[in-house]
Amino acid sequence: MEWKINYNEAKKTVIAVIEGFITVEEDIQMGIEAVNEARKNNCTKFFIDYTNSHIGDDIYDIFEVMTNLDKLGLKKTDRLAFVIKHDIDKFYLAETFAYNRGWEKLKYFQNAEDAWQWLEAAK
Repeated sequence: MEWKINYNEAKKTVIAVIEGFITVEEDIQMGIEAVNEARKNNCTKFFIDYTNSHIGDDIYDIFEVMTNLDKLGLKKTDRLAFVIKHDIDKFYLAETFAYNRGWEKLKYFQNAEDAWQWLEAAK
């Protein structure tokens, strides 16, 4: 598993690309690094690409991350677009779970183009 985190000045977005199997603990660490990069650049938009990866073993791992978003340093005013290729149904469930806890600017997508359009629609 590996990840790359960069700040894209033109899009004013932190971009994280994850590859391989990522555990919940690694996902949390990656999230902290992404938030640190965002705060360093006064950024509130995140594009997280899990297209070539798999997170955790089951839905409970995903819910663990969703219940700890604020512990990563994220704010409910941050805008997060996730691109997922595998097991999209459980991520839609996680999206609803997060939304019901006040994370209204968090959304999962199956393709990068839709994710970028949603992120760029916010000013």
